[in-house]
Amino acid sequence: MKSRGLAIATTLGFALLAGEARATPSRWAKVATPELARAEALADQAEQDLIKATQRRSILDDTLTPSNAYVARARQLLLEAGAQRSPFVRLRLLFAKIEQQLDHHQEASLLFESIVKTTGVADAHRADAWGDLGIVYAHLRLLPREVEAEEMAVALEPLVPNRSLTLANQAEAFMGAGDISRAIAGYKAALEGLTNYEIAAIGPTTFFSLGVALDRSGDLDGALEAVARARSYDPSDRFLRSSSWFFSTPHDAEWYAALGHWLVGRRGDGDDVRLGAYEQAVANWKLYITRAPQSDPYLAVAKARLALCEKELAAFADKVSRPTPIEPPRGNRPR
Repeated sequence: MKSRGLAIATTLGFALLAGEARATPSRWAKVATPELARAEALADQAEQDLIKATQRRSILDDTLTPSNAYVARARQLLLEAGAQRSPFVRLRLLFAKIEQQLDHHQEASLLFESIVKTTGVADAHRADAWGDLGIVYAHLRLLPREVEAEEMAVALEPLVPNRSLTLANQAEAFMGAGDISRAIAGYKAALEGLTNYEIAAIGPTTFFSLGVALDRSGDLDGALEAVARARSYDPSDRFLRSSSWFFSTPHDAEWYAALGHWLVGRRGDGDDVRLGAYEQAVANWKLYITRAPQSDPYLAVAKARLALCEKELAAFADKVSRPTPIEPPRGNRPR
């Protein structure tokens, strides 16, 4: 599942939030102008820390970066401002996003829930909260609530890229529930209306997930085409390995890896590369089958895929191990 997290919300969602109090000041805001001004200043400062954290993650993208120091500083700043119970929605939303980034999912869910239940909150802000609430519910394994939250987010979301990510997250929820038809439809809907630039920025994981869904529906060739499309934008699967991505069903990582290696096994350059990829694909299928519970709706498909992949591996290994026939020299032959 691809988390919206800070990658999109920082550049788009927070920009919208910044205009909330200024654009439509409430009666409370007019009376409490000093409090509003202070809240805006604190929110601006916390937001800058979150932007710095996101930029560092996008550049280095590993746990060794000091990005969490920025998140911790923003959290402390908002704690001192009483953001958890602040009447200013922007402060509560920022604090909820910080709790989400720090994997405080229960705390984040309560904050997001308080925001979507607050009257008078702009649709764009409510959509932002609903979208992130869906992600938090996914972490908490509250699947029905996740689907409902993402449904609300899609209905309210004015920005196509954010709506796309939410649809993809919801499709992931459908796939986790075993509803593969709705998962495929959801992934395809998530890709509609995106520009080439937006697909390059947020589409690779959706294409890859669509490939997994197609494979689970029985369409292996279509699955590998979707994986190839994902890699046309992201050749090294960087998005799948980023800190903003997580598998709501952990052993699903093996299915993604198996398909990725299988594609190289079929289409890679060089016999050694292809042979190694086939071997790794088989290993990933075995890991999936070992790690999946017996209740997994796709276990039977995984076993069938393992058998087919082993067959292709054996055929390819036999082909590359056979010596190339030596043709007799051409020209005059002895009588």
